[in-house]
Amino acid sequence: MKFSCSLAVLMLTFVLAVGVAKGQSDLGDILKGVQKMLGTQGELSENKITAGLKEALQIGSGNAVKIVSKRGGYYYNPNIKIPLPESIQKVEALARAGGFGKKLDEFEMSMNSAAEKAAP
Repeated sequence: MKFSCSLAVLMLTFVLAVGVAKGQSDLGDILKGVQKMLGTQGELSENKITAGLKEALQIGSGNAVKIVSKRGGYYYNPNIKIPLPESIQKVEALARAGGFGKKLDEFEMSMNSAAEKAAP
């Protein structure tokens, strides 16, 4: 049961992504698509699929918050690291040459640390 619910959530997420990409916005059509793909006509109700999707989103977002709210969660992850503002990047080389490299690094770290604290 748990496996089929997990599979349904995974399939729903996939079908939802495909449906959005194709311009389908009717949830009923998307849910029917999931049931058709799983071959479970009538076995999984719309409520069960919706509940499974909600649970998956809660677990996924909770895990994401745990990861990014740790020390260095933003700074050491190149996919989400917050870089120096563009206006500072334009003069970064000059500022570093002038001895302000440590201050720039501290500023960048402080922005990412603030994001880590704000994540939860």
